[in-house]
Amino acid sequence: MPGTDFHDEFSAHLTQFNSAPVLFVGSGLSRRYLGLPDWNGLLAHLAVYAPRELDYYLSSAGGDPGRTASLLAPALHEYLWDPAHKSVRDQYATALVGPQSAIKILTAKFIAETATPSRRTALEKDEIALLKKAVVDVAITTNYDGLLAEVLPDYQAFVGQDELVFADPAGVGEIYHVHGSTSDPNSIVLTAEDFADYNARNPYLIAKLLTLFAEHPVVFLGYSLSDPNIIETLTKLAACLTRENLHKLQDRLIVVEWEKGSTASMSSTVVPVGGGLTIPVQAVKVPDFLAVFRALGGIERRFSGRILRQLKERVFELVRTNDPAGRLYVADITSDDLAGDVDVVFGVGAIAAVRSYGPLRREALLHDILQDDGDLDPERVVLETFPALLSRQGNFPMAKYLKGAGFLDAHGQLIGKDKLPDRVAARWEKGASPYLPSRSIRKPAKAAAAAAGSFAAMRDAKEVHETLAYFAMLPVAKVRPTQLRKFLADHEAKALSGELPLSNFAKAVCLLDRRLFGPSPAW
Repeated sequence: MPGTDFHDEFSAHLTQFNSAPVLFVGSGLSRRYLGLPDWNGLLAHLAVYAPRELDYYLSSAGGDPGRTASLLAPALHEYLWDPAHKSVRDQYATALVGPQSAIKILTAKFIAETATPSRRTALEKDEIALLKKAVVDVAITTNYDGLLAEVLPDYQAFVGQDELVFADPAGVGEIYHVHGSTSDPNSIVLTAEDFADYNARNPYLIAKLLTLFAEHPVVFLGYSLSDPNIIETLTKLAACLTRENLHKLQDRLIVVEWEKGSTASMSSTVVPVGGGLTIPVQAVKVPDFLAVFRALGGIERRFSGRILRQLKERVFELVRTNDPAGRLYVADITSDDLAGDVDVVFGVGAIAAVRSYGPLRREALLHDILQDDGDLDPERVVLETFPALLSRQGNFPMAKYLKGAGFLDAHGQLIGKDKLPDRVAARWEKGASPYLPSRSIRKPAKAAAAAAGSFAAMRDAKEVHETLAYFAMLPVAKVRPTQLRKFLADHEAKALSGELPLSNFAKAVCLLDRRLFGPSPAW
């Protein structure tokens, strides 16, 4: 097998560590596997919508990409609000929240339309197949696209720094979109103002990275040793460490660079980070990623990243909760009970405590409404998950869980309100209004509903994103729950990957939830 010596060397290097690697993924992988451009290519595309050519904005910004994006933002705001582009505004209506929303919406739209997995060569398809088998604890990316969701589908994604701060990440089985994601256009870090805000709130992320870098080997993919993202990250890490502790990173930081026609190799080098300091790294050069990804997939681990995340969440819940009564079960054992070949002594009981409900994301509830396979405890969703979700942006289904927990009567009215958190009760009592088309698209939504007459007709006549945005203007009786559920289930993957507006998709699931489990009429 070609590259066997390098594969063995790289595998041996990874196996010296007690923990699985962390991936730090840059734009090189998005260019290779999705056909997306680099920063300059993205700016060149965005400049097409502006009145002047890209060089004007680049020169005005002194060549700085973030400042260039800031200069483009007002022009793209005007472009998007031109009457000719109303369909795009309708598609992303809930994301139009500020003067820089337009440039981010157009960025998300461009990535969704340009990403082309189908263009992969046979070699690249083999690489992706191997990457899907990689044993990693966490994948961190500065990319906006959904490549990591494709290769690590069971991993939980956190978008932006706020989610990392407030969602209690477990540090295993997770993806961190530190510069935002197309699934939430306004989370994208693109302009100079975005980067200033990102850097101002960066200490928590750096602390998180310090923990990961100290405990795991970190494999950088899609970056070069001179990439500003690597230099910036390592510089901030160096500022937090003494020279002695910097030396402890020896062998842990691995930068994999692709170079056409090169011979696969690995060597030690250093990266200057200012102040006379350097950080030791392992520089890997490869002509393709087969050996690297094969080595990542060859790491032995008993449980998947998803299972380990769930186990870690359970332990953390028991440690931090003041009153774990009813959720912690202990069985006495003696030393005689432990056979010499026992691999796992720690266990988590097959009871309700196995699932931690606070960190559940709304995507889990959306999926449960559509597939009914989540086996969720309704009372714990109401009392633990709902309050956590209310601290974040975004709609989520409520009726199924309120009804299942006994908080709704036969007419969909709250009962036992005194036992509910005030914010949960207040959210339910808003009714369906948060899920209906926004004022900016209500007129075309009413027109589309009147023309279609039924959900089935609208589904067949309109684009998917239009149906999601408009169908709630139909009379409830004209929307068959079975048809709506199938339609949403068929497009769930695209909504979660950012190819469709997640906000409108979530609204649609919330309306389905009310139709199935809530009051009549549902809206």
